[in-house]
Amino acid sequence: MIKKKNLVCLVLALASISVLETQQTLVGTWERQDGESSMTFSFFENGTGKWSVVVPGDHGFSDIFEFDFLVDYGTIPYHVDIMNIDHGFLANKTMYGVFRLEGEGTMILDFEPGSRDGDGSTVRPHDFTENAITLARIHRSG
Repeated sequence: MIKKKNLVCLVLALASISVLETQQTLVGTWERQDGESSMTFSFFENGTGKWSVVVPGDHGFSDIFEFDFLVDYGTIPYHVDIMNIDHGFLANKTMYGVFRLEGEGTMILDFEPGSRDGDGSTVRPHDFTENAITLARIHRSG
């Protein structure tokens, strides 16, 4: 018979393993294709990332933004903060986001910009809005 203390330790250990496995699934490269435009997020194991945007056409543009990120897997939906964006109109902002992983190949992501010094509680979506994007994993590691 398993003692309660041992059972609690086993449950906590399994939960920790599950969280660690989940944390690894965000790391990688995710892409959204919308007609001719595209958006790619790469999340690296060291907490940095790159965000690439390509919008073709006469008024189109392309750019690559580097950033740092923090993930909170203790919430549903999961939280991600994209911060320290290296340039552009979001350079002094933090993108407060929520995301959901659907298997190993799909991520639903929604975020709103807020003050770099804020905690995100007033701007972070509480659930997914009509602005949420669907990204497909194109590489397992960032």
